[in-house]
Amino acid sequence: MSIKILIIDDEEDITKMLKNFLEIEGFEVDTCNDPTKAMSFVEKEHYSVVMTDIKMPQMSGLDLLKQIKAYDGLTQVIVMTGFVTMENILTAFRRGANNVFFKPFENMDLLKKEIDFAVSRMDRVRQVLKELASSK
Repeated sequence: MSIKILIIDDEEDITKMLKNFLEIEGFEVDTCNDPTKAMSFVEKEHYSVVMTDIKMPQMSGLDLLKQIKAYDGLTQVIVMTGFVTMENILTAFRRGANNVFFKPFENMDLLKKEIDFAVSRMDRVRQVLKELASSK
């Protein structure tokens, strides 16, 4: 099964760089540079992982995170930011982010490990839900 990832960032060079890296790692990747259109992507496709920037001119990535989690709580969300504040980080975790990565990215292998971990966590939750449903 192919792992689908959506990357949302208003900076096209960031989405291109991440898409290239993640496709080399074997993931299926879509990108969106307009966060106001991101939910239509999420509603149309089933993404295992969504990566979103926090600070974007059209819409906050933290607001988008909240919408994604309300739509599908199992979607794993990784937040990226070049605008680091304690409030942003704490809000991201309160709203259900798996992790926060700071731009510029210094360790792409760590990002890959986080995505693998997020996918395995989601798979485990789905397995438990399936077992619960079949036991009734």
